[in-house]
Amino acid sequence: MEEEPESAPEVTEPEADVVDEQKSPPRQHTPEKSNYLSKTVVQPKPVTDAQTHQGTECSSVIKAFSPGSFAGIRALPTNIHPDFRQESLMQTLENTKEEKSGKTSPTRASPVSRLARDKGSNSTRVPKGQRRRQKYGGMPQTFTSYEYMSDPVQDKLAKRREEINKGKEKWLSPDDFKTHKSRGLLNRHTYSMSPYELLQEAAKRESVDTKQKILHGPVRAGGCVNQAQQAKIRLKELLKSLIRLLKRDWPQATIDAFVDDTGYVVVSYLKEGMSLKHVNAYMNRFAKLNATVYEFKLKKDATRWGVTNEEMENTFFVFCPPWIHSKPQLSKRLHGVKAKHDTSHELALDSGRIPFGPQSASGNSIQIHVRNLAYAFKT
Repeated sequence: MEEEPESAPEVTEPEADVVDEQKSPPRQHTPEKSNYLSKTVVQPKPVTDAQTHQGTECSSVIKAFSPGSFAGIRALPTNIHPDFRQESLMQTLENTKEEKSGKTSPTRASPVSRLARDKGSNSTRVPKGQRRRQKYGGMPQTFTSYEYMSDPVQDKLAKRREEINKGKEKWLSPDDFKTHKSRGLLNRHTYSMSPYELLQEAAKRESVDTKQKILHGPVRAGGCVNQAQQAKIRLKELLKSLIRLLKRDWPQATIDAFVDDTGYVVVSYLKEGMSLKHVNAYMNRFAKLNATVYEFKLKKDATRWGVTNEEMENTFFVFCPPWIHSKPQLSKRLHGVKAKHDTSHELALDSGRIPFGPQSASGNSIQIHVRNLAYAFKT
């Protein structure tokens, strides 16, 4: 019998990874030129080591929520393990035990203590969750300072002002501000205002008041009161100001100012040691140029101006205030010529174009209420 030839030993190939045909379809041999026409199926990456992947995920979560981490909220993984809270708690307990036992490694020390140890007492504390750029910052672990850059527009304006000031300084020299020794000191005198200036200022104030009244109307205190009655309210102020002004000019004289029974303002001088000529000249000028006389509209009474005789010890000068309506002192009356009709019994009328009513001897208005017969017996 012929012996059968021995069969060659079978060669066993290594087992290939079994891949499901549904998941990975068989490869199709196509020419190289048509590779860009074939469809590509994306396969999910298989998880080779689940424990390692879970540990990496938990460690990233712990680092994100640890107090010494500098990573922000964007460092969290997309899929968080459900047991990360328990694992983070265990990790925190282990770190606490190591810190109490003193076995803490330098890499696991808190960033605040590490920063204080490296930089000294002048280091800045880092709050929780703050991210510091150590790789790209100008000065790591410190606040970066930059040079101040001014506004170019403001620089141009400053240069322009400086040029203007320099141009003005060229017209002046230091000698302009020096006083020669032979000139002596500057003479200083007390400023005294001329009475004409006071009169002009009073006239200006009056014109301003009248212009304001046209715009806003006059202020009437206590109802419908005219300027004369307003001046009468300030009668005490008038007397005090007259006494003060006269005593300032005549310090050694005995001077008084008062109101007589008829309401006139009277100024009296004691004749002892005084020249009547000088007093009359002064009072004539005082009645024309004094600001107080002009303000209160005082007019001198020519019939009783500088009245004096041997029996009287004083010299009297009488002013007529505006709230007393005296009759015009005509030349005929001054020379003793009587008028055609006697008006001494007539009552003085209130100021204004329309007669308001009668007045008393002192100038106060008498209120009279008149009713017509038609309204009195109206049914």
